[in-house]
Amino acid sequence: MPHNNDLEYFYLWTLVRNISHLIGKIRDRELSQYGLTVMQSAALFIVNAYGEMATPANIARALFRETTTISNLLIRMEQQGLVKRLENSRRRGQIRVVLTSAGKRALNDSRQRESIKRIMSQLNDDQIGRLRADLGELRKVALQELGLSPVNPHLPDSDQ
Repeated sequence: MPHNNDLEYFYLWTLVRNISHLIGKIRDRELSQYGLTVMQSAALFIVNAYGEMATPANIARALFRETTTISNLLIRMEQQGLVKRLENSRRRGQIRVVLTSAGKRALNDSRQRESIKRIMSQLNDDQIGRLRADLGELRKVALQELGLSPVNPHLPDSDQ
């Protein structure tokens, strides 16, 4: 099959989406033993990584989601006792997000990634290298299509 026709591009796009969805379901199943979802695990990771800069807007940018989607997620996570949403004392009206002790335990639990290891270990080192390079290139192009910097995708592209 030629590599430059619409049908082939659509097939590849569908394949990437299907694989992402399937592995996400497997990961959700793995995280369910800790009462977490993939999105909650990702949010915990970002809140921890961003520290004092963890705001709903920054978390949304890091996860390529809408701020309202993340705000709703954080409200549910606060109800579960995983995070606290606090008014930022430095910037009036801005909310910052911190992990609770339960959130820190959940973050630690979510670092168990056996399902990801089982799936990815099916590829050899050469396949992993090619897949990383190819997906990295597609990510770069997609970020540019959205007007985001491939270097720092959470900021608008400075070349435009």
